[in-house]
Amino acid sequence: MRSEHRAAEVVVKADHLTKTFRAPHPTRIRKFVHIRDMFSRERFTAVDDVSFEVYRGEVFGLIGANGSGKSTVLRLVAGLTRPTSGVVLRSAGVNGLLSLGEGMQGELSGRDNAYTVAILAGLSPREARAKLGWIAEFSELGDVMDQPLRTYSDGMKLRLAFAASVAVEPEILVIDELLAVGDIRFRQRCIDYMKELAGSGATILVTSHSLGELEEICDRAIWLRNGHTMSVGDIETVSHHYANAMRDAVGPASVEDDGSMRMGSGEAELVDIFVTTPSGIPIDDLRAGEPVAFEFTVADCSVSHAILGVSLSLEDGTTVLDLIDDADERGVPITPGARFRTEVERLDLGSGEYFVDVGLYAPGWTHPLDYRWHARSFAVTGPGQPGKLTPPHRWSRENA
Repeated sequence: MRSEHRAAEVVVKADHLTKTFRAPHPTRIRKFVHIRDMFSRERFTAVDDVSFEVYRGEVFGLIGANGSGKSTVLRLVAGLTRPTSGVVLRSAGVNGLLSLGEGMQGELSGRDNAYTVAILAGLSPREARAKLGWIAEFSELGDVMDQPLRTYSDGMKLRLAFAASVAVEPEILVIDELLAVGDIRFRQRCIDYMKELAGSGATILVTSHSLGELEEICDRAIWLRNGHTMSVGDIETVSHHYANAMRDAVGPASVEDDGSMRMGSGEAELVDIFVTTPSGIPIDDLRAGEPVAFEFTVADCSVSHAILGVSLSLEDGTTVLDLIDDADERGVPITPGARFRTEVERLDLGSGEYFVDVGLYAPGWTHPLDYRWHARSFAVTGPGQPGKLTPPHRWSRENA
């Protein structure tokens, strides 16, 4: 779905954007802060002289670690905050999914929240009511649309928010963190629909920590680091620059004795990686649709928190499953000897061989602590072709 250059159809133009914020005052009771202190606090720059253009019918990605300025840029594009200097020019209004639950009320039903979001996005009351059935179907929440939003899981809220945002058939859509909109199957549904929107002329700006997802959906991208532009251009080039920088930060990958590849900063070490039955028995193969678990131990670490991830891929490198435990990018507690396990209730994969990658990332996805490619492999027997899936799963840990 790669787009041609559309120089005459610029929809969003960011021109030398800079955004600074005043650092919060250390005093806990802010109402007693002296007025002079309010103007003497240091300022920090979240976005520094960033410029780019986005064309009609294009999906534009923002790449970078947590704190790089991606979310601030999206809020500037959406008009939710003003730049300190520079300007954003837009040819149309913006719809977006920028934070969980933004603009939605917990005591209202899912249906009422969807109706409100659709009206705020620009639909008339009659148009919003006409879209409710589509929103319920797309979000797969038809059975709970009349329940209070406070009873929804975070994933359900995001599915509802995404469906309500795109139901308006937006001209410009911004999405902060595509990984957050649900499980893998629903994210793929969102990706497919975003491709349809772009094909019909919509312009989309999106962030994600998954380079694979951005490479699948985006035409071009910008890589930000500490608020500065590091690279801007076609998605393959920008993604390549970013991936190389990540590798340079932690050194080259090494080959383990078992043939697996490994890279990381060395601040944590993964050992004893296994594919097991639910009862913990290591296995090398299973039938499609059977339950499975993935286990690993943190042998040593000099950090207190990490983002955990297990991925399955085909021999050609195509990722078919991502299981991530990141506690909203803050990471989960890790200690030497802690053993982690994620259980999949049923692995609905087609017949074939699959490879297991296991990784520990620093909070904010800034760099890998320890990442093992093809740490294990196993076979799935049964009908069907290999492909992506969305199994129910849960994480757990045991201390040493």
